[in-house]
Order: sequence, then structure tokens, then C-alpha cells
Amino acid sequence: MSHPSFGGHLLGATSDSAVRTGDGGVRARNAGYIIGACALAGIAIAGLWMWFAPRPVLVVGDGGAFYQSLAQSGIGVDMTFAILGVAAGITVGIGVAITAKRGGFESIVAAAVGGLAGSVIAWRLAEALVGGLGDDGKVIVPDLANGEIFSGPLRLTALGVLCVWPLTVTIIVTTALVWRASRAGNRARDLSLQATAGLSESNPGG
Repeated sequence: MSHPSFGGHLLGATSDSAVRTGDGGVRARNAGYIIGACALAGIAIAGLWMWFAPRPVLVVGDGGAFYQSLAQSGIGVDMTFAILGVAAGITVGIGVAITAKRGGFESIVAAAVGGLAGSVIAWRLAEALVGGLGDDGKVIVPDLANGEIFSGPLRLTALGVLCVWPLTVTIIVTTALVWRASRAGNRARDLSLQATAGLSESNPGG
């Protein structure tokens, strides 16, 4: 005696499980792509930061180095990094919003993690390439007489700017996903209303 209904239910359950597994794999792969793209973008941001950031002017004195003036401090270096972080966040956020058609919460997390990773890569890579800092993070003072000035290293003093990129990209991706979900919900509601209206017209007496 055969049991077609049982076999049908079993086949349906297996198919649903396979679809969920495949969808999870696609989402995980997309998240990996987002983080990888942010890491590569971090290398580009490092180069741009090295190119555009103003180098602070330091004065040798009392066995150390001091900023020549407040205008010559590291504020410009930090602000340049923050501006580049906003630009990177906008660029990556728009890219994720356009390409991640099936993305959800994992896209938001991946964008935030990738943005933070990109910021750290840009920070550490640029500082290492420019040099001028010791292992303790302090400026290496050249052998100059007191009162002489020299161009300081590229150093990020306000570490909070590392969060500018991940914060920007998180806001953009979240906004895009919420807007997309809202559009899908409105479309489904409109289709449901149209279907209901069509049934009413086909069965005027019902």
C-alpha cells in the first residue's frame, strides 16, 4: 500500500530545506564579498589619506617634539581621515544597496564589520608606509637642534574617526533595505487588493 501524501510531504520538506540552505549560502557569500570589498577599499583609502592629509609641523625642544601651532596640529590629519571615511561609507553603502538584492540583516552587519576593518587597514597601512613613529606610537625625533622644525609623521590622534566609515555605511544600507522592504510590502498589498477586486467582479452575486 502506497502513501503518496506522506511522500509528497517529505519531498516538499526536503525541497524547502534545500532552498533555505542555498539561500543561507548565498547570503553568507554576499557578506564575505562585502567585507572583502571593504578591506580592498581600505588600501585605497590609505593611499588617499597619505596623499591629501596635511603633514603636521613639529618643533624640536627639550628632548621631544611639539606642534608648532594649533593650526599645525593633527586636527587636519584626523579630519581628512573622517572625510575619506564618509566618502568610503557612501560608496560602499550604495554598492551594497544596489547589488545585495537578497540581503537582509547580515548585509548590515557585514557592511559595519567591513567598514571598521577597512578603516583599521587604512589607518595602520598609511602610518606604517609613512613611518616616523616608534613601536610605542610616539614620534621619532630626528637629530636636530632645539627650535628647529620638521615635518611630522602621519598619525591618527582621534581614534573615534575610525567609526565614521562603518557608521555611514550602516545608515545607508539600513535605509536602503527598509525602503526596499517597504516597497515590496506595498506591492504585495496592491496585488492582493487587485486580486480581491477581480474576484468580486467575477462573482458579483457572491
